[in-house]
Amino acid sequence: MRASEAVAARNTVIEHFAVACKSIKEKTAAIGTLQREKSELESKLTLQNGEALLAQNGSDNTFVDNQKHMGEEITRLEHTIQTLRDELNALKRASSVSKELPDDPPMYEEGQRDAVQVTIM
Repeated sequence: MRASEAVAARNTVIEHFAVACKSIKEKTAAIGTLQREKSELESKLTLQNGEALLAQNGSDNTFVDNQKHMGEEITRLEHTIQTLRDELNALKRASSVSKELPDDPPMYEEGQRDAVQVTIM
């Protein structure tokens, strides 16, 4: 009986070891797959972050530079527009002043006035 109990115990232990071994193999394969996937995802993420960082830095710098340049250009154009408006207003004022003032009347001396009147009649 001792021999049959020992054999039965050994068989039970072997079955447990077989199940454990199978489970370990499956979990090791799963761990390996997950580690490869993780590595691939980290590589992709690093690549995307690097590209995104480069794109962001490039676009931020370009955007900031463009924004600064556009602000300077807007200021310059506003100044030019204001200068042109001032010049236009000055020309309008000068034109209206010259239209409001009548031409100076002709100056006649006493003798010339009579001569002019005679020729007109």
